[in-house]
Amino acid sequence: MMILLTPDDYQQASALLFAFKYEPLMQCMIEGIIPGYIYLNDLENPEIAYAQFRHRGYISGNSAVADQAAFLEFIRDEALVNCQKANVPLLRFDFA
Repeated sequence: MMILLTPDDYQQASALLFAFKYEPLMQCMIEGIIPGYIYLNDLENPEIAYAQFRHRGYISGNSAVADQAAFLEFIRDEALVNCQKANVPLLRFDFA
């Protein structure tokens, strides 16, 4: 299960999202400059991070620990809904 972070907690995901350090969009999201969504699979020992700005989804971490069915449900119930809120018809993923 993925947990939506509040902007005050975005730094918790920065180590997992470090693979995207050259993505200005990612840094701006973590710093709270632009709005977005950042999720972790666990608040105390996160192994998977998912960040989203409009139609761009960034997935990083250890995919071996992910429950594939639960992650697909997360994409359907959260990520695609985030796209609808942003009025965009698709979702593009970047993996690290």
